[in-house]
Amino acid sequence: MDIIDTHCHVVSADLARYPRAPLGGKQSGWATTRPVTADEMA
Repeated sequence: MDIIDTHCHVVSADLARYPRAPLGGKQSGWATTRPVTADEMA
């Protein structure tokens, strides 16, 4: 049986509460343009 791992990496739109600190010090262009709220994620 194959096992497939799926998960999300949430990028919050609230930078004051959840400041971004990406590994390696640089956030990807994709993540920079796609922040979401909790309602949008659900």
